[in-house]
Amino acid sequence: MIIGLIRHFKVDISFNKKFYSAEEFNRIMEEYNRTPVISAEVNLNGVDWEVCYSSSLPRAVTTAESIFNGEIIKTDLLREVELRTFTNKNYYMPASLWHFGGRVAWYKEKPSQPENYTQSLARADKFLDLIFSSDEQNVLCVSHGFFMGILFRKLFKKGFTADVDFRPRNGKLYVFKGEK
Repeated sequence: MIIGLIRHFKVDISFNKKFYSAEEFNRIMEEYNRTPVISAEVNLNGVDWEVCYSSSLPRAVTTAESIFNGEIIKTDLLREVELRTFTNKNYYMPASLWHFGGRVAWYKEKPSQPENYTQSLARADKFLDLIFSSDEQNVLCVSHGFFMGILFRKLFKKGFTADVDFRPRNGKLYVFKGEK
């Protein structure tokens, strides 16, 4: 089986401020989910992809529609792990610190995050069970950077092989080969 994972195209947004309040950071994260992407060329490695699964978020759907001409199945199972601030106190911090703190809170399963570590792992398992139970052998998937990291680890544990980047790049195909 061949599984192709692609991170959505780059989102056309910039963080203009140096410091953000919790409210401002949460608003920016919501805006990020609605902002258009910058299209790019994608090398699909000459694989005859039978089906494409895409996160239901617009940036992933736009990417999938741009690179794949066949059936695209939109699913919430491939959505990014939603990020919120780890506190609502009136602190002003760089976006990178809010981001890091939110991911630590996710990993520690704090209630500030809409989804926790255990839930994200279960969602990844559910998606992989879905594609492993299908008849398709060449499956293309468009998802998001952080969630792709979870999928990478799950696929490696199942014996799949691939060359990956520590941080998945926008619009780059990562090809996993292995047995269902």
